[in-house]
Amino acid sequence: PNVEMFQKFIWHQTCAIRKFYLYSKFNKYFTPPINEQYVYMPLHLIPESTTFTKAPMYINELMLIEAISKTMPINWKLYVKEHPMMVGERELSFYAKVAKIPNVKLLDFKNHKEPKDLIQKSKTVVTITGSSAFEAAILNKPAIVFGNVSFNVIPGIKVVNNFEELEQLFKLIENNNWCQDNTRDCAIYLKSIQE
Repeated sequence: PNVEMFQKFIWHQTCAIRKFYLYSKFNKYFTPPINEQYVYMPLHLIPESTTFTKAPMYINELMLIEAISKTMPINWKLYVKEHPMMVGERELSFYAKVAKIPNVKLLDFKNHKEPKDLIQKSKTVVTITGSSAFEAAILNKPAIVFGNVSFNVIPGIKVVNNFEELEQLFKLIENNNWCQDNTRDCAIYLKSIQE
């Protein structure tokens, strides 16, 4: 029991140190967004039951970031935003690997607690199973999900079954071949959930 308590203590201290670093001015991984075309990808709380049960093949977020960055139009950027509850939980090596991908930016989360602005200015939202896809649909922005979630019934939200489909979906968005108005479908979905 003492060994386990000591390990927990070390884990919590390590997380606290990482969190302090990530919130400090010395953090070299996170940058503010600038005026450019981007895909918005909020990261998940891991472990999370919805991610593990509804998208078990897509829980490696680093692999997803790499796949998205390779299939996006060449003039787009991928803006990745850390989940507030995960600050300090991940190894710093995760951020170092993401920061090395040329067309990917880790967003400075301190200034962006409210995602609405990021969603509105994005070309699309990509998430594993996150509610940000539904938020995007409400704002009439295209959304791509990797998991089988209940709001997939909304036409503005598309499900990716494999990485090969990503490039085609990005082309549809680039060419404006996407559902332009989800207002009615979102209202019907919310009414159904309420009932």
